[in-house]
Amino acid sequence: MAIEYKDYYKVLGVDRKAEAKAVKSAYRKLARKYHPDVNPNNKDAEAKFKEINEAYEVLSDADKRKKYDQFGSDWERYQQAGGAQGGFDYSRYAQPGSAGGYTRSYTSSDINDEDFSDFFETLFGGSGGTPNARTSAGRGGYSGYGPGFSTQSRQLKGADYDQPVEISLEEAYNGTKRILQMQVQEPCPTCRGDGVVRGSSGSTTVQTCPTCGGEGHVSRTRQLEIKIPAGVTTGSRVKLSGQGAAGRNGGPTGDLYLVVTVQPSHRFERDGDNVRVNLPVDFYTAILGGEVEVPTPRGGKLALRIPAETQNGRVFRLSGQGMPTLGNAERKGDLLAKVEVVLPTHLSDDERERFEELRELREQEAQA
Repeated sequence: MAIEYKDYYKVLGVDRKAEAKAVKSAYRKLARKYHPDVNPNNKDAEAKFKEINEAYEVLSDADKRKKYDQFGSDWERYQQAGGAQGGFDYSRYAQPGSAGGYTRSYTSSDINDEDFSDFFETLFGGSGGTPNARTSAGRGGYSGYGPGFSTQSRQLKGADYDQPVEISLEEAYNGTKRILQMQVQEPCPTCRGDGVVRGSSGSTTVQTCPTCGGEGHVSRTRQLEIKIPAGVTTGSRVKLSGQGAAGRNGGPTGDLYLVVTVQPSHRFERDGDNVRVNLPVDFYTAILGGEVEVPTPRGGKLALRIPAETQNGRVFRLSGQGMPTLGNAERKGDLLAKVEVVLPTHLSDDERERFEELRELREQEAQA
């Protein structure tokens, strides 16, 4: 009898390059939809459920997926060459609590035929274990298949959240705080993340959870006061451990990452930990020298004495007056002050006459 090639990627509705997270997500969605307890006496759903489990058994395991991708539609020639002999021991995947495995057990239908298709057995070997046909009441009824479906599944860490935050450059210099109100997802208190609820003790009745609609999680608003450290830049990710989504089956809570954007300043330009600032200097001070005030990103001003005949565009470096280094606020960059000479306007007749005298004097000196 010819054995038909099975496209496991098509079964789960994912691309061949899909990451493990996308494979798991697609599987969970389909498993909830076609589980025999949710579709009692539905042979088509039962067959579909076994098919998606078979696909997930392969695509969720890196070694099996590599083997499947390698031989794919050429599996029959691979089998004839003896490549599948002595394959993986799949019996460990049928035992609850075994390392790396999942419980395969059903409550509303007995499934006594072969668990995997002939294609699976031919490609990977015939040592697959037989699933429990019915779960005992003492084990809690619906246990599902795969991660996140019951207390017998492995512990899963909650999802991480990204939260954009905008701050000013001055806030980035000093560090700041924000109060955030976030919509977060937590395991449904009714179904405890399963997406389905069962009847009274001993009952095999299973239905979609009325609280979460089968999603397995609910949303709520959370208010957090967060601290943003000094020295952050646009693109900095500040981690707040344990502030993400709740884990499943007792797993750890996910983390919250603040994704920082530092708004442009009308006065300062950031260059790494250095800060650039334009420094207006009046014409007379630039010519004769004198003291000017330089604004700083921390607030306030510093006195800077500039020499006589300071040229327009000259840059003065004020060491240690720039931005603090992220993770080491005591270490700071430099403040780079660029001179912008401001020429006098609205000259009086007397002032204009004196400037003309100065010009004539300079010309005479140049000719001497």
